[in-house]
Formats: sequence, structure tokens, C-alpha cells
Amino acid sequence: MQSQLSSSAQFFPYNDETVYPEGYPTFGQWIPKEQFVDNWSATCFLHNFIDQGLDKELAAHASSLRNTERSAVDLCAFNAGSTHVVMKVRFDDGVVWLARFRFPRCNRRDHTCVGGFLSFPDASMTMQSEIATMDLVRKTTTIPLPTVYGHDLSANNPFGAPYLLIEQIPGESIEQRIIRDGGIYDYQIEKVENQIHRYMAELSKIRFNQIGRLGPNNQIISFPRVDSSPFDTPEAYYTAKVRTSLSADPLHHVEEPSIPSLTGTWDTASEPEKIEAAMWIHLQVARFIGTQCSQGLFPLEHPDWNDQNVLVDKDYCVVGVIDWENARSCAIESFKTSTKVFRYNVKGLDTRIVAGNSKELHLEELDIVRTVNPRLRELIQLFELPYFPRQFMNQTPRLVEVLWEGFAREVEQSLSEGVTSYLRKLLNAEDISY
Repeated sequence: MQSQLSSSAQFFPYNDETVYPEGYPTFGQWIPKEQFVDNWSATCFLHNFIDQGLDKELAAHASSLRNTERSAVDLCAFNAGSTHVVMKVRFDDGVVWLARFRFPRCNRRDHTCVGGFLSFPDASMTMQSEIATMDLVRKTTTIPLPTVYGHDLSANNPFGAPYLLIEQIPGESIEQRIIRDGGIYDYQIEKVENQIHRYMAELSKIRFNQIGRLGPNNQIISFPRVDSSPFDTPEAYYTAKVRTSLSADPLHHVEEPSIPSLTGTWDTASEPEKIEAAMWIHLQVARFIGTQCSQGLFPLEHPDWNDQNVLVDKDYCVVGVIDWENARSCAIESFKTSTKVFRYNVKGLDTRIVAGNSKELHLEELDIVRTVNPRLRELIQLFELPYFPRQFMNQTPRLVEVLWEGFAREVEQSLSEGVTSYLRKLLNAEDISY
């Protein structure tokens, strides 16, 4: 291998200096159940699964799908994340499948657990969307995906959790490959980035007339717990996203159309004042970016290209892309053209390369991407980040700053005088010119 490398090849060592809080779950690795931390809902699910002998139920389902070929669940090691537990089903003829459960929130009262769903119908619908998306992507692109052999999304299944039985792709996550190799070369980074961005371009060509998730028969269905979805316009989607956060937190309800009060400046305001203002501002920004976005058709997006969801072989050829549960159709301007596959586990990697911003040219075959205002893309990326009131509050000054830096004239033309005056005051930008 070394003889094939040019003298200019640069090696980036694995970053093993990341310090996680005590009791933090070990995501994305095959480990025995004894290494699962106690405050993780996956741990509770797994112990119940083993203690109740449910492995026999799972093996029976898998065997029935292979015409009674005998199988057994491997109880030596498991893989889990914030929402899923994965286990291996081994058949007597050597074939291995993966069982992927979306586990529920732990109901123990003596501690607070990380992860897990609260609503079985939402979890089931999300997995149904994942199945439909994988089926469409397999049929219409060259993106490698695992085959789905079977599933059970019913609330009365013996496990209390929806699950898939899928192919085990020969390969491993980018994270595990880098750990195994002790690092990665720059040409291997470029090789992976080129493949991923080619796949992004293929996804972007799958278009729909609404914003939402994919359901049966390639129909767009609603997002979990988001009223009025799916959406016909970006403005309707962006506005509903903020309203969902507002309705989930009754302590910070925003009345419209009144402008929230702010005592003094943003820096001196109280936290409740900041949160109220932040939510209201995001509603105004939602309407603004909705008017600036393309109105359709909307491309299909995999929103989480990370080092655990992309599988590679020893030569860093991508052999699988997993975790399609959050795939959606979205506005062109929301479509992610960068990745975070090397962001957290490679030491010394240049930030520009990591962020993937220089790789947007790999989407050159998607003509409309070249016409997107980069400041609008930046504004939307900021806008879509928060999920909780405090997150809205923390990013509001930067959001307003980007808004004014890139769209001062458009804001003045699109929003009411009272709104623009309030935003200028917030940014202390009364003397802003354009």
C-alpha cells in the first residue's frame, strides 16, 4: 500500500482526544450489553429483550422470511445510537442479517434516560417513511443501500418497538475504518467526498411537489408532530417549524402580531425576554426566507451524511449509506451540499475541507444549485438549526446579522416597517446602509 502513495500524500491521524462526559453512551460501536451505560433507554430495552427471551421471537420471524432456514440472535454484542438498537441475526448457512429496532423511552422513574421515542405511532410512521425512501432511492439512483427483508411496525408486536430486518453490508463505518487505520490520507478523504457528493447530486434529481417525508406509493406525507404538513411552499414549512417549537413550550408563547418588548439592549435583556424575542424573530425570518426560496419542485435530501452513516471498504469505496429515517423533500436552498464525515475524528484536518464548502462544485450537474445565493443558504442553515427555545435565543444575534449583511434591501421591501425597525434596533444597526 505504501508503495502506491505519492510522496506528497498527507496523513491525518485519528483524533483520540475527544473527552465525553461520564455516563455518555457509546454510539455506533459493537459492544457487549455490559458496556451500555445505565442512563440510556437503549440499555433498558436491551435488558428487557434478553431477560424476556425475545431473541427467539426475532429469530423465528427471520427464519420465516428465509423459508424456515434456522437462525439465532447474536447476544454477544450490540450497536446503538440515540434512537436505534441493532443486533445480528445469524443463519445456519452463514448468512447474517441485521435487526434494527427503534427503541422506546425508558419508563423507569428512578433516573432520566437518554434517547428513545415517546410516541409509537410517530416511531412507526418514521420507520415506514424510511422503508419507502430506501426503496425509491434503490430504484432510481446508484447509491448503495442495504436490502430490507422484512419489518414489523405494528404496536402489538412482541418487542414494543418497530423494527427492520435488513442486509448486513460488507464494510464498516468511516469512523471505524479511520480508527482501524489510525488515521486517513488526504486522497482517501477526497475519494470519499467525491462519492458522497455524486450521490447527493443523484438525490437532488428526485423531485416532489411538496415538502415532507416519503410515504407509501411515493406520496409525500407529514412530518411527526408538525401541523399542516406536508407543505406546498417553503414559507409554510419554515413557519410551521417555528410554530411547532412554540407550541411545544407553553412557557414561551408568542402572540402575534404584537412585537415583543425588550428592555434595554439584547445583551442586557433577561432570558425570558430574549427567548420571546427570538421566537418572534424566527417567525419573521421564516416568512422572509420563504419568499426568497425556489417554489418547487423539491429535491429529496438525506440530511445526515456523517461518519457513522456512510459505510466503506478497505479502499474507502462507499459500499452503503444508512439511516434514512430523517430523509425529506426540501427547498433547493435547504438542500445540504456539505458533509461532516470527517469533522469529529480526524486530527489536523483543514476546516474548509471538513465543512465541505469547497465541494459544492461536485453538484455542478444540478444547474439550480449554481444560482442559489450563498448568503441565503447560510441564512437557512442558521434558521434550521434550533429545536429548543434556548437554542433559538443563542443563535438569534448571528441570524439577524446574516440577514442584514446579505438582505438589508430585501428585508426593507418584504417586512413591515415595525419589524425592520425592531430588527435594526436588536442589531444596533440604525445606521446600516446598503
